[in-house]
Amino acid sequence: MKNNYIIHECVCIEQSERSNFIMILDILRKNNVNTFLTINDLKKKNTKINNITLKDKKNVKIVFLDDEGYDTELLKNLGYLDVHKMYKFTSLDDFEKYDIIFCDINGIGREIDEVYQGAAVAKKIKEAFPTKIVVILSAKEQLLTFNSYYEYVDDVMYKNEQISIITEKLDKYINMIINPIAFWENTSSQLIKQGVDLKEISKLEHYYVKSILEKKSYIKDINKISASDSLNFVSSIINGIVSAIELYLVLK
Repeated sequence: MKNNYIIHECVCIEQSERSNFIMILDILRKNNVNTFLTINDLKKKNTKINNITLKDKKNVKIVFLDDEGYDTELLKNLGYLDVHKMYKFTSLDDFEKYDIIFCDINGIGREIDEVYQGAAVAKKIKEAFPTKIVVILSAKEQLLTFNSYYEYVDDVMYKNEQISIITEKLDKYINMIINPIAFWENTSSQLIKQGVDLKEISKLEHYYVKSILEKKSYIKDINKISASDSLNFVSSIINGIVSAIELYLVLK
């Protein structure tokens, strides 16, 4: 209960900071002090994804990290065409190209943590790529043993879950990635949590929203902002923003 209370308090603080941030930007815009776009502009245009299409499924990159080799053929038959499997953890760089990462516990990453194995690996993947969806695959009897790691990832799923439930969760994760409003709200929270200056966040938000509204890439402008030494420590988050824009433009 204590951990849940702490997490709830942190979320409330982030949401409060985010609301204040949007309010300040809106006041500035009304007074013509600057012309930055915000996520509210997407909300006004009702820019959201209501249904996951076959095109969405085949363009999102998925990987299962499982020493036994997760059976991906049925998922491919159901339209998730860009799904892959890895049998062991080698390098964090191997996960940069994927959007959704499933990580088994047993037999994965013993060299990193003998006890927590794949749970510790999943945590490191999420730390390296905060904007990616990272899911721990767990046996039912492991839930209590590894629960201290679950707060660091996006979700926990039983390894032998029925395919109908797996695809339902996959569609939920895909929506989190391709829905531009949901994606930015999650990403801005990550930037705030990392202590990025609100002015820098507002610049990134402007070009992100501009790219979505105009269906045109402003990635060069985002890369110029990210070239600042003050943003080196969140380069993985900014790379995630770039990937999200590229994916959205391909899909829509």
